[in-house]
Amino acid sequence: MRYELNIIDRLVLAQVLSQVSGAGSYLYHKELRVLREKVAFTQKQWDEYGMTSDEATGAVRWDAVKAQSATIEVQIGERVKSEIAKVLKELDKNERIMPEHINTYEMFVDLEEPKPEEEVLGVEERPLT
Repeated sequence: MRYELNIIDRLVLAQVLSQVSGAGSYLYHKELRVLREKVAFTQKQWDEYGMTSDEATGAVRWDAVKAQSATIEVQIGERVKSEIAKVLKELDKNERIMPEHINTYEMFVDLEEPKPEEEVLGVEERPLT
């Protein structure tokens, strides 16, 4: 599948990919390596997008105007997509999802339709009489 990634998606995906490990085929590991290289930022991109990193917190900032063209397109196979989704689900399960994860999470994790609030709370809808 093809995915269009912005700066935040690339940063999040780089973090997620650092947690993907384990045995696999040559092609699987080659795809992982190529994907890691594509989502990483070159020094030229850091300069072009006005990116800076706070040494103390690790927070990355960039110039929003300069970064409008910062999206890239990547091809991701089903096995790698599944491994990415697994890491994101684990972050969710452990309540470690941050706001910046949301877009990336929705790209890779098949979401179930949320139940209406009434069903979640156990309240049935009844006509007024």
